[in-house]
Amino acid sequence: MTIKGLWEEVAKVSQGYEVELARLSADCFHEKGRPLRIAVDTPLAIFQFKEVTVAAEKHGGMNHTTRTFYYHVLHLLSAGVEPLFVFDGPGKPLEKGSRHPTVIRPCRHIGGDAAGQNTAITDRIRISASSARTQADIACERQLSHVIPLCRDILDNLGIAHRDAPGEAEAECAALEKAGIVDAVLTRDGDAFVFGSRNVLQKLNAENKTAMVRQFKMDELEAARPMILRRQDFFLLAMMAGGDYDEGILGCGSNIALEAARQGYGSELQQLFKHRRPESLARWKDKLVKELKHNQRNRLNRKWAVVAKNVAVASNFPSRRVAEYYLKPAVSPTLEELEVD
Repeated sequence: MTIKGLWEEVAKVSQGYEVELARLSADCFHEKGRPLRIAVDTPLAIFQFKEVTVAAEKHGGMNHTTRTFYYHVLHLLSAGVEPLFVFDGPGKPLEKGSRHPTVIRPCRHIGGDAAGQNTAITDRIRISASSARTQADIACERQLSHVIPLCRDILDNLGIAHRDAPGEAEAECAALEKAGIVDAVLTRDGDAFVFGSRNVLQKLNAENKTAMVRQFKMDELEAARPMILRRQDFFLLAMMAGGDYDEGILGCGSNIALEAARQGYGSELQQLFKHRRPESLARWKDKLVKELKHNQRNRLNRKWAVVAKNVAVASNFPSRRVAEYYLKPAVSPTLEELEVD
């Protein structure tokens, strides 16, 4: 659920900083007079909680995914941060939605049989004990159409801010950071870098119940020599190596994509799409093919003739549709209403 090879390439430049989340919040309070504000990529967190709680279903209990989300929220609050939970919206690209769907046919459960799938939530059957559940109940508990409303209820009851993005949650999170409304984005999805986030936090396993994160700062990735990583480099990595929207170029690994990016091909492609110059895309592609095939300037590690051939025959590369998913994602047109006093 990220750009292929992105985190492996980041690790070559920086391992990030493992730090207590409470320490980051304390530092923010000292600097800005308020706690650290973080935008949470909620769909990815829920997806991860679904995966890690599969085994727990065999040992009784109910709503394991939702319960894990609840403790996740409490963990963040105990660190003294101000979280803003962001959910996917209706404008999420179909390519990504088909892999990680957020709209699932409603379920009548909890309780009863599988009939009445379209029963209103207020009319659904409730059960009082896990021992009274059927297999259909257990299956329903893992459906996002059941989990997500419960997660929203948890946030509402705790008085924690949350919102629906116009499109992808991680793109909205990055937009919130760029607007200065939050200080960082909490996600494991490297797409956040392409969307423009400059302060990415990965939640780690708690040490002695202490909330820990690994922090990656774009300023440091951009300053690393000679292995710099910039937003435009991540963009070309996504286009060539592939990600959530398409498979990229056959045989093109992250190392090849970044070799090309560091020769300026990512920056140039980004500008061509930004200024809508379709007539120049063919020239850009031809130049990239020659660079990969011949390495005439001797700036690549070697010649990549097979990849060059695959680039040449890829009729849909570079795809404007995929490029605009990264460069112009669906985000809120104005974020002023989200400012926190």
